[in-house]
Order: sequence, then structure tokens, then C-alpha cells
Amino acid sequence: MRLKYKKLLLLFTMGIFGIGMVTISFQVSPDALQAAFIKEGDRDSLEPTSSPDSQAITPTAFATNTPIPENPNALKKDAYPEINELIETYYKAKVSTDANSIEILKNCVTDASLLDFERISKKVEYITDYKNFHCYSKPGTGEIDYIVYVCYDIMITKIQTGAPSADVFYITYQDGKPHIFLGNVSQKTKNYIDKTNLDEDVQKLSKEVDDNLAKAIEMDEDLREFYENLTAQTSNVEPSETPAP
Repeated sequence: MRLKYKKLLLLFTMGIFGIGMVTISFQVSPDALQAAFIKEGDRDSLEPTSSPDSQAITPTAFATNTPIPENPNALKKDAYPEINELIETYYKAKVSTDANSIEILKNCVTDASLLDFERISKKVEYITDYKNFHCYSKPGTGEIDYIVYVCYDIMITKIQTGAPSADVFYITYQDGKPHIFLGNVSQKTKNYIDKTNLDEDVQKLSKEVDDNLAKAIEMDEDLREFYENLTAQTSNVEPSETPAP
């Protein structure tokens, strides 16, 4: 049965499926709460610090026996269980009907005053669940301890196949616990994030999400129709500077 999701299409944005996610816009905000993979960021700033200088290695007669040092800035998959737990708790609370869900969301972020609960509610109106989370992290700088690229599947009402998607979150630790950073950052931090988003492994991850979405669309006629309608509806809409949670 072909589905007509006219109202739903108005509530979704391209970012929800992660298409071109890394090239869209990375900023700190309640949506990045979807801060990007993103456009999924918020206020204005995020500043970079240059990554550590690579150490020169002098060739020796035993070079072939010398292990090649790992890239300290390479993406780490599910390396921090407490961050995975934070992210999953945040997403589950977004679609929860539990009376405590708002308090749970507030406890997940550094500044709860920046959460737009009405926007969150509208964005997840037709989402039944988020599944299959994986967190890929890189070291942060300045106000941010980690940049975390979150890959997951979105379960949409009346569509059986999950839609692969990805968002970027900025994580900072407070009192020894990770929180999703919401607020302003320095220009230096922003530059660092912009540079990190262009790293080869981040771009590769972005492509994997896009490829997985393409496969899911090919497999499921309902998801394909939804995506095609979504693309048509959003093709003439200018991207928002601030991502929605």
C-alpha cells in the first residue's frame, strides 16, 4: 500500500536521514542535539585547535619491524560506554510518553534552557523508535571534550524498514559525567570542528550512512515513496541555521 505522509513531510528535514550530513553544517545547538551531521548545531561558535603534530619517524635498518603508530585522532567506535548510554537515553526520551521524559532530556544537556520541547515533539511525532546506535568519537577541544558522530536507524510510523541516519553531538563532562553540549563556543573551537568534519574517516562514515540509506530505500517501497516525497517537499526549502532537536 502506498502511503501519503503529507503532514509528516512538512515536519521532517533532509538531515533526518543523514544525506550529505557531514557537508551540511556542524554547529552547536539543541538539534545536535542534532548539531550536525547536520545542520543538526546551534548558536554560533565552535572553534578548532590544531590536531597534534605528527612525529617524524627516522628510518632504520629495522623499520620493517617497527609498528606503525595509530592515528590519535582516528574515529573510535563505541569507545566510551557512558557516552553511548547518554546518547541512547536522550533519543529514547525524545519519543517516550513517560511523564519523566522532559526531566530526562534536561539532565542530558549542559543548558536545558536551550531545549525547544515543542520542536522536539513535532519532529518525533511520526517516529516510533530509534535503534541500532553506534557512537564514533574524536577528541574535542576548548569547551568540548569529544565530537561524537552517532549512527542509528529511525523507525517511522507504518514503515517497517528503519531509515539509516546520523547526527553529530558535542560532548562535555560535568562532575565526571558526559553531557550533550548546548551553548556558544569560541571561533577556535568552531574551526577545529569544521576541520574535523572533513577528516577522511568522517567523510567515509558519512558515505556509509548514505549508502545504507540507499539500500534501505531500494528494499522498502514505502520508505522509498516517503523519501521521494520528502525530497520533493524540501528541495525548495532553504536550510535552517539552527538544527531542530
